[in-house]
Amino acid sequence: MRSLMTLILGLMTLLPGIVAAADYPTQYPFPQSRLQSGPEIRFCIDKRNPTWSTQKAIAEEIALSLGRPTEFYVTHKASEASGYQVASTRKEFLVHLATHCDAYMGLPGSTTAAFDYPADEEMLASRPYYRTSFVLVSRDPDVSSLTNLPSDALLALQGRGVPYLLLMTTRPDSVQVKRFQSTEAIVSALLAGEVDHGVVYAPQLYAQVEDPAAEGLHVHPVTSLPNMDWYVFVGLRSDRPTLRQKFDDAIVRLLENGRLARILADHSLPTEVFQPAAVDAELPDDDFGADDDDEDDT
Repeated sequence: MRSLMTLILGLMTLLPGIVAAADYPTQYPFPQSRLQSGPEIRFCIDKRNPTWSTQKAIAEEIALSLGRPTEFYVTHKASEASGYQVASTRKEFLVHLATHCDAYMGLPGSTTAAFDYPADEEMLASRPYYRTSFVLVSRDPDVSSLTNLPSDALLALQGRGVPYLLLMTTRPDSVQVKRFQSTEAIVSALLAGEVDHGVVYAPQLYAQVEDPAAEGLHVHPVTSLPNMDWYVFVGLRSDRPTLRQKFDDAIVRLLENGRLARILADHSLPTEVFQPAAVDAELPDDDFGADDDDEDDT
């Protein structure tokens, strides 16, 4: 399964895994001690994430449901790069979680066991709270799927993105592809009329274009390629299993009472491609290892 990680990393260019604050591998020069926890829950927020304000609102609701105050640590400012186009090193990401945060909001995870999510066995993953997808964006109202693209049409794809890697692996001769370095470049080319069709990750599309229809763009979920749907979940320190269970319980409450759906609507995220997860949704099984008997310091 690890051999498929390359495809996952293409989704966000790089979203490294998370490690606990204890028992660090020697190659990571971290303090050999746990993060001291007060009553607040400390959340990491990456403002390069196009949905960072939504993630912050969901974090606040989770903490409110648990009766805990919040503290936010911004790992990166939005001005550093749009989307996730600048990769964080694994070491940098682990330092953030080990020294500043109990939980990292807004991580994408596969909806099928065919893929690992961008994490490893040293991270605790909450149950997913919503799902989103890659979408086909076209200036042609008659094109609603990759299967009805005109034979001479060019399809804009991010060169290292999951759709490109899957398409080139499964059926490389089915379409003509024009590669771009980033989703932002694809959306800009669509808006300028330089290309007529492209596949992009929905959060990055709606970060640039709040109302695609008003710009003459038609948006459809990609259904002809596998693994186009993605869950969004919270990554938690692996020494906090009890906190992870509390997060799961809070997420269930937010899903059942409709609050999660209202947050998505409040942030103008369209229901066609941003849907609350099912109450019983789970990330696919992976080798995170047993943690039910671990001690927690909450």
